[in-house]
Amino acid sequence: MTFQKQKKIISSSKKNKTHLLIGYHRRHNSIVEKVKKKIDSGNLGKIVAANVMCWLYKNKDWYKEKWRVKKGGGPLGINLVHDIDLICYLLGSITHVQATISNKIRKFEVEDTAVVNFIFKSGALCTLSVSDTIVAPYSYELTAGENPAYPITNQSAYFIGGTKSSIQFPNLKHWYNKGERSWWKPIYHKDFNIRLSKFTLVNQIDHLCDVVLGKAKPKVTGNDGLQSLKIFDAILKSAKKGKKIKIN
Repeated sequence: MTFQKQKKIISSSKKNKTHLLIGYHRRHNSIVEKVKKKIDSGNLGKIVAANVMCWLYKNKDWYKEKWRVKKGGGPLGINLVHDIDLICYLLGSITHVQATISNKIRKFEVEDTAVVNFIFKSGALCTLSVSDTIVAPYSYELTAGENPAYPITNQSAYFIGGTKSSIQFPNLKHWYNKGERSWWKPIYHKDFNIRLSKFTLVNQIDHLCDVVLGKAKPKVTGNDGLQSLKIFDAILKSAKKGKKIKIN
């Protein structure tokens, strides 16, 4: 979808006074809400950096659909959009993007691996790596337990670090020092109950019903979707030009 098309949809929703809701289901995960509250409360201190991994292996049957080996059918277009929205939801707006992509493993027209660096308005930095050619347990789908179609690995895919403490999820652990903050001191962690994660998709549908009935405003707006599209476009431009791209 082009920027103009998305802007037209947003404009139409405003003109007709109709809610516009984007289907980023991860915002309805109770784990994500816990992490968001930790960050917003200042519990982690000033956020310094984040690391996001989306490593998985797509088997041969996946590529029987020929569009999946063409431009737009790779992990950037299929998997990354949800990670873009989630990291913005947690850490705020992104100002610059720098990306490198590769198709060296499968050698299809489309990428199979990418590394993206984000610079946030807050000054925080984030590295996101995505690949559908790696056998690994480190991707949100395999760690969150939201969808029974995916086996749960009990690992984490997101790591966010601040000046006071750090956090990993979906296998939710909060890491901190007691007393003095120092690498010479013992580091402790607190585990959180993540069983409610399985209700994420139900939560999303409940929210949709509430929006339709006028009981709630969209949790993910059309402007949120437009921002994700701008960032995705900047990733593609950066990979092509080999330089850092500013998000307008």
